[in-house]
Amino acid sequence: MLDSPDIKLVNPRTHGHESMIKDLIIQGNTEPAARDKIAEGFRTMRSTPMSNKLFIEKRKMLKEAQEQSLIDPLTGLFNRRYLGYEVENPTGIGELQREFDEAFRSNHDLSSFMIDIDDFKQYNDTYGHPEGDRVLRVVANTIKKIIRDTDIPFRYGGEEFFILSPETNIDGAKELANRLNEAIANIPGLKRGITVSIGIASFHNSDAYRNKELNTKVTIKEDLIIKSDDALYYSKFNGKNRATSANDLTEEQYEEIERLREEEIKKKATLQE
Repeated sequence: MLDSPDIKLVNPRTHGHESMIKDLIIQGNTEPAARDKIAEGFRTMRSTPMSNKLFIEKRKMLKEAQEQSLIDPLTGLFNRRYLGYEVENPTGIGELQREFDEAFRSNHDLSSFMIDIDDFKQYNDTYGHPEGDRVLRVVANTIKKIIRDTDIPFRYGGEEFFILSPETNIDGAKELANRLNEAIANIPGLKRGITVSIGIASFHNSDAYRNKELNTKVTIKEDLIIKSDDALYYSKFNGKNRATSANDLTEEQYEEIERLREEEIKKKATLQE
């Protein structure tokens, strides 16, 4: 499950070069630089008689190019492309879709976490971008140490991280979030202590759950992103260094989140004028 989408290769000694080219399958979009590297690999394979050694080298090169498009180079975590979700185009097929489908088929819980480093811009401005990059790496490593092997961490963007946690119900998700808050708040060796705010959302596939008329419930894969982001927003505006479950938010609290977002948008627009 944690293996990135791979490049399917067959040995040219048994299939021939043209057959091998047809069997090279690249799943998902790639960065332009990685795409160019893959295309160069294709051209070389077409034009060069390959020994087993050269074949292995080309396979390694193509796999590295694919992985570079799916892994964040700073933190080593998977990126949004591997997650397969974009707000502007929420139809991408990636780990989010795969895990949601598996939870739905197997009647398993699936929880998500949106994590944001508190006051990161201030830390960056005070200590410089290299130190800020170090914080991102250290937080990523701490996340990897705390979560299970079956959990899947992503760098969502900037100072935000995202985790998919299969077969984890809301109570288990809250417990994990508390452990993350505590571990990150106690990271040693930084210029100053840091904290994170966390939003949690949890999907449970049952008739009783699906039939509930709840604004907070997760019914489709996009909700795992949207609801955990809503809960994160509530955490940020209610003290930071805490975790909030979207499943526990009331209609009034959702209205408060929308009001705070609108105020923030207006504030940013005023600053840009």
